[in-house]
Amino acid sequence: MRVKTIENSEVKVRVSSACLAEKKYVVRVLLEEFLGLCVSFEHKPDIKGIEITCPSKLGTLRIKDDFFELASDYWLEEKSLPNDEVWCRNDRFSKLLGEENIPVIYGEKNEDGTWWHVENGVGELGIDIFGSSFFYLSRYEEAVASERDGHDRFPSDASVSSKWGILHRPVVNEYLEILWDCAKEIWPHLERTPRDFRILPSHDIDWPYLFMDVSMLSAFKNFLRGVKRTKLSDMVTWSWRYVLYRLGNYAADPYNTIQWIIDQSDKRGLKSAFYYIPQQTHSELDPQDYLDRKDVMNQWQKIITQGHEIGVHPGYETYLSEKKIKVASDRIRLSLEKLGHTEQKQLGGRQHFLRWKTPDTSLHWENAGLNYDSTLGYADKPGFRCGVCYEYPLYDFVNRRTLKLRERPLIVMDCSVIDQQYMGLGTGESALAVMSDLKQTCRSYDGDFTILWHNQRFEVKAERDLYIELLDS
Repeated sequence: MRVKTIENSEVKVRVSSACLAEKKYVVRVLLEEFLGLCVSFEHKPDIKGIEITCPSKLGTLRIKDDFFELASDYWLEEKSLPNDEVWCRNDRFSKLLGEENIPVIYGEKNEDGTWWHVENGVGELGIDIFGSSFFYLSRYEEAVASERDGHDRFPSDASVSSKWGILHRPVVNEYLEILWDCAKEIWPHLERTPRDFRILPSHDIDWPYLFMDVSMLSAFKNFLRGVKRTKLSDMVTWSWRYVLYRLGNYAADPYNTIQWIIDQSDKRGLKSAFYYIPQQTHSELDPQDYLDRKDVMNQWQKIITQGHEIGVHPGYETYLSEKKIKVASDRIRLSLEKLGHTEQKQLGGRQHFLRWKTPDTSLHWENAGLNYDSTLGYADKPGFRCGVCYEYPLYDFVNRRTLKLRERPLIVMDCSVIDQQYMGLGTGESALAVMSDLKQTCRSYDGDFTILWHNQRFEVKAERDLYIELLDS
């Protein structure tokens, strides 16, 4: 949903023909979506840089256009990726952002050796704000680079943000504030659309119940094995909860933390999103099909009646298959219809294991009629994979157009910080500090702090406590 533009805050943007569709996309996202300005375009084939003027006022803002000039010759080639680290050291920008050095993904100093210069109402900005922002928002580097991890995911270590040590910084938000500060110096009358900081808790329901696929025979064998390895009292508790679950007391299952999650969100005026896997695509990494089960629909009724959101979590082997993603989304829609739930106007979600390939997966989501995705965070580290903490539309590299599909960037996932295989910080003060710092950064830009915490992890008290502290920090 596009941010409403503000009356009398109109600007004209003059651009060259190089990567014209991409320029229009990123200009509209930054100026219209994020700032709320009313934008019109003028095509000037011989223009250098990108020029912004205000029809009702004198003045011009010229911004470097290095990325699109380079990409027009080397579209989706490694030659178009940034090389050496370049940093802007400008007292004005440093004070504005609270950062000593500003990363310059693309751009260069002005002819006079400055990054920002104003004379006679004409401002020259050396940082390529629009090209660098396109690089982040479109996930351009992921469409070019070949690095992948064991799950065929683009790893954080391969990203410019990780290499430059700025994954914890929302670079696009920083650029936006620089752009706005420069524009306001030239046109003090301009106004931007105010935003509100939001906490967006989401929960991938990989395994709705611990006991859902445990037969009586398996439970008995598990009890015998457990007696030899753990405390007898723990195994008695486990067995008793299993019996209660089998008798229809679903609250006894350790993974059925749905009501607890809802209660935490309701206490804080938040809306949780619960993403369910609609079909098994991998015998070990996906659960068996569970959408038609009474115990799962019991969870859905709680979520729906208490005003929270159901979403889709396509299985492990879906991210490269338009057909499988459409089957997944259609099954979620059908199950909602069976429950008589027609009030939820949009359907979004997240890929299982955060498996995503740019641009393929986004096109499959678009063609499945999904409204938003929230996959784009790294599995091994929290931070700003997309360089921004605002929701925005994704870009189609194939047809070179703006998609209807919107991205809600994932900032923090539970296991990324806690688990030994990733950051390994556990559930103590260090983990809370990392998460809270990212939350505070989102708050400073009136952005969205999107969290992923799996339902089964709330079985552990330490994680429940950490989650509550994070929500309240």
